[in-house]
Amino acid sequence: MARGSGQRHRRRPRQMPSTTSDHRPASFNSYIIKILREVQPSSQISAQAVGAMSSLVNVLLDKIATEAGQLVHRGRRRTLSQRDIQTATRLLLPDSLSTYAMSAADQAVATYNLRSRRQ
Repeated sequence: MARGSGQRHRRRPRQMPSTTSDHRPASFNSYIIKILREVQPSSQISAQAVGAMSSLVNVLLDKIATEAGQLVHRGRRRTLSQRDIQTATRLLLPDSLSTYAMSAADQAVATYNLRSRRQ
């Protein structure tokens, strides 16, 4: 087809990005074990319990991300912000747990910022 023929080149339709079901879900096993050793050094946890905790973390993160994405969509915005994540967390978690999660997140961000400034 020559350029001057008046017909336009048709683009192939975009492929949808692969979904998370195509991949193995993220594993938080090593992090769960590290946190348990920090909190309770003398305790142990079975592999089955670590797997259950990892699954719980995956489900919770997926729910928070979905809710935050819906907040962005309802607000007719294109960018997911820290505020959207906080709002989704407050909506999904019970009152005391969401308050604790927000304070822990703020502390983690402050620690990260402090360490990144030193370098």
